[in-house]
Amino acid sequence: MADIVWPTVLAALRDVASAALSPDPVFDGPPVTGDDLTTFAIVGADLDEGGAGNWSSEITTIGRPFRVQERGTVNSLVISQTGDTDIAASRTAVFIAAEKILDAVNADPSLGLSSVVAAQADTGRVVMMQTSSGAYTEVSIVLSYTAITGA
Repeated sequence: MADIVWPTVLAALRDVASAALSPDPVFDGPPVTGDDLTTFAIVGADLDEGGAGNWSSEITTIGRPFRVQERGTVNSLVISQTGDTDIAASRTAVFIAAEKILDAVNADPSLGLSSVVAAQADTGRVVMMQTSSGAYTEVSIVLSYTAITGA
């Protein structure tokens, strides 16, 4: 049976996002840090929905060798938080960062992986809020992919 591609896709997206957002940090899953972060991304997590993504696969029996087609999603968040109440600055920063990730994925929809035949990143939910710590904006990005591997 072919390997599940989802963890490899998550790692590739993390690498693509890290290169696109440098020097801002990109975390693999929910971060555990005491750092004072302003703009950053979390790949493989949706803190509001609670899921890192999903995948499903089916064996293609036409031709030899058999192939496995996997379809999946990787959930990510881009977050900007400020120490003041300038929600417009927070919103601008988060959309600039999200666009950098989207542009990087669109530049190489395979994410550099030979098994990925198509990947598309779409933005989803936008959350904006003010707390006593300042303005906070997050944008979710859902990467959908199709991969084909040998069985």
